[in-house]
Amino acid sequence: ERILTISRYYAEQLPRWHGAHLPPVAMISGGVDAARFCPSADRAEVRTKLGLKPEEFLFLAVRRLDPRMGLLALVDGFAQSAAGFPQARLWLVGNGPQRDTLQARLESLGLEDRVRLLGFVPEADLSSLFNAADCTVMPSLDLEGFGLATVESLACGTPVIGSRAGATPELLAPLSAELLFEAGDANSLAAKLKAVLANPASLPRLAACRDYAMANFSWERPVTAFEQCHRELLLEGGGA
Repeated sequence: ERILTISRYYAEQLPRWHGAHLPPVAMISGGVDAARFCPSADRAEVRTKLGLKPEEFLFLAVRRLDPRMGLLALVDGFAQSAAGFPQARLWLVGNGPQRDTLQARLESLGLEDRVRLLGFVPEADLSSLFNAADCTVMPSLDLEGFGLATVESLACGTPVIGSRAGATPELLAPLSAELLFEAGDANSLAAKLKAVLANPASLPRLAACRDYAMANFSWERPVTAFEQCHRELLLEGGGA
């Protein structure tokens, strides 16, 4: 009788994918585990344990290693931008069919010392990585229905830059439109990475990221929306 979806992007795609004759669609958003994904009491200690030096600037991408995630564009953009910033580092978290291709690209660009493929990381350890990072990158090309890594990073207080694809703009633009770059465009991505490296203070601060995540993506909001939808359906059906 009704379709509930986690983003406006999905709500817009449903008629294209399934035809126009659909039940009413309601957007209830997604949520983040705010207890697990939260700012560390000592981010410097977290970074030290992971082998990061104080002066190093870490970009982090938590993605399945799949072509639609835009990771080749990220690697190419990083290669362009990092040349003038020796402190820049990039870690990719996840497994997938594109791993060998990414590894070959890193080797061809001479980035093995600055870019790491970390493979699968258990969810229990992801918060530490988000806390260690200076900036998370979401470079998806398309079909980003929500972007859980985006809100997990923000809940940890770590800013996110993302592509103008899927639901990413609706998650990031209200925080700052300057966090977005063109999907699949290594030059656009490189320009954004350079801007961040040249002026890290331009990114939203820890408290702003955390507050934004809690105000918009705590689990209370989708749960409340789901319950409200259920009550409406019961009333429409004559239930109590």
